[in-house]
Amino acid sequence: MPTLTSPETAPAAANARDIAESFEAPEWYLNRFAANIRVRAETVATLTAGLAFARVLDIGCGDGSLARPLMARTGEITFLDRSAAMLERVAQRFGPGQPPVIRYVNSGFMEAALPSESFDLVLCLGVLAYVRELDPFVARLHAVLKPGGRLLLECTEADHFLSRLDRAYQGVTTAIRPGLFTTHPHRAREVVRATEATGLRLGSIFRYAYGLPVLSRLLSQPRTYRLIRRLYGTVADNRHRSLGNQLILGFQRP
Repeated sequence: MPTLTSPETAPAAANARDIAESFEAPEWYLNRFAANIRVRAETVATLTAGLAFARVLDIGCGDGSLARPLMARTGEITFLDRSAAMLERVAQRFGPGQPPVIRYVNSGFMEAALPSESFDLVLCLGVLAYVRELDPFVARLHAVLKPGGRLLLECTEADHFLSRLDRAYQGVTTAIRPGLFTTHPHRAREVVRATEATGLRLGSIFRYAYGLPVLSRLLSQPRTYRLIRRLYGTVADNRHRSLGNQLILGFQRP
């Protein structure tokens, strides 16, 4: 299983390559974060309930779990990921010949050839940790959204005590075993500021945490999921928000 390092230690191009290579055998991620992926998918389903979309873009799509609740309510979904192995999993999961239309883009978001103002929903969850420059990234998120389009954006609060604890733990482990790629912590207020500066409006926040570094290795993923729901509830009843360092933010372009 790859080790993530933080703060920045690798040149951007080499780091992007290392990230892509680390996810070419993605079992380490899918198994370790199964509970978190489930929470994200359920939050996407809740925040988009009752809405239909012509075109959806899923950035850093992983195995397609986040877009699964949208399949019956979407005309076209573009799955974008640096990892070809992840895109292959999406293709195996959904298969050809059934609506919606499915497109695959094996690229980073900033390098991808995507038409402007073309998506009425953009999913960007679990991605900002791999983004070095925040402002140009969120500017492009705004650019690909249609007027009236929605953005679901997740970030990890860099200043939260759980995030600080995790970075300290990673610092110890990487001193023993060097990390394969670098992650980039962001403050939630800076993410909101940068995104709202593009003209998007914040409408919803779901805040939670998916476990302490050591505890997450002791609990099974089903137990971790139940603990998250017991402590933090749902979008409609978000409890103990101050204890959560993961934020799923809902924005809309006017």
